[in-house]
Amino acid sequence: MHRGSTELNMTDKMKLKSALSGKSRLLVYFASGTEIKECYYKLPFELIILVDVAFKKPLKIAKNVVCVGLWSTNAISLFKELEISISCMATGIDGLEEGGCAFPMNGNFCIGSLLPILKNDFLHIAFPKQYRRSWKKLFLDMPFTSTLLNQTDKDYIDPKIFSSTNKAGYVWRVTKNVEPPTNFKLGGRNITIQRKSIWDNYESLDKLFVRCPPIEARNVKKLFPKAEIIKDFTFEGILQYCNRNNVSSIGLSPWLRHEYKAFLQYLLDNEEKNPLPRVIHFNHLHRNDFAQVYNLAKQSSISA
Repeated sequence: MHRGSTELNMTDKMKLKSALSGKSRLLVYFASGTEIKECYYKLPFELIILVDVAFKKPLKIAKNVVCVGLWSTNAISLFKELEISISCMATGIDGLEEGGCAFPMNGNFCIGSLLPILKNDFLHIAFPKQYRRSWKKLFLDMPFTSTLLNQTDKDYIDPKIFSSTNKAGYVWRVTKNVEPPTNFKLGGRNITIQRKSIWDNYESLDKLFVRCPPIEARNVKKLFPKAEIIKDFTFEGILQYCNRNNVSSIGLSPWLRHEYKAFLQYLLDNEEKNPLPRVIHFNHLHRNDFAQVYNLAKQSSISA
C-alpha cells in the first residue's frame, strides 16, 4: 500500500505552525480524499485541516484550508508535536469507498490516540453504519458523553459535506468524562485503574504497552518511542523487559479478553524475581474493560 510521506520537513512544519498560530477553532477531517470542495472554505471554523495520504504534497495551504499528505497515525503524531487542540473531528467512509485508510478512524486505536488532542467539548462527524462492529460500542461506550444533533441545533453541520455516498452520517456534540482513578496495592506494586486514553499518560510513564492495528505496529513504535505493542509480549516478557531496561512505571491497554486474574497473580508471584515495574496503570476506553482488576481493587479496600 502506498503510504505517501511519513513526516513533514522542518520548513513545512514551520509553515503549518504559522498557519495554526492564534487559531482556536480547528476542524480536522481524516481520510478526507484529495478533493478540496468549495464548501470547506465556508465551514464555521478558523482552519480546516484535510488529512489524507493520497495528497501529492506533504503540505498545501490555501486560505483557511490546509492539506496534510500524511498517513493518519503520522498526522496525529504531528498534531501532538505542534500541541494543537481539535474542535471538530470528521471522518467519511474511511478506507472503504472514500479516503485512504486501512483501519477504522473511529475504532479504539484512533479515538484513543486522538483523545488527548481533542478539546474537552468537541464535535464528532462520522458515518458509523459502515462498520461491522456495533457502532453503539464504537461511539457510545467511550469515556465521554455524546449528544446527537439534528438540523435545528446551532452546531449542526451537514455530514453529507464529508461523503459523496448515500450512507447516513451523524453529528454529535461530545464532552469528555474524566473518571477518578482507582488505586490499590498489589504486593509492593502500586496499581491504578482509570477509564481514559492510555495516551494521556505518555509523558508521565516510562513505557506504554498498547494495542494497534497490525499494519501500524512498526509505525507506532517509530513515532512514539515510549510505546510497545502489548500483543508482542507474554506475562514474563513484560516483566523481563521492564527489569532489563529499568522501566519503573508502565501503562497497559486491555488485551486479555477480560481475563486478568492470571496476570495479577503472576505479578504477585514474581515480585521478588522481577520487582519492576513498581507502578502499573490499567487504562481503558470501554466500561467493562478490566472488570476483574476493579474487583480486586474493591476486595483490597474491604480487607484494608
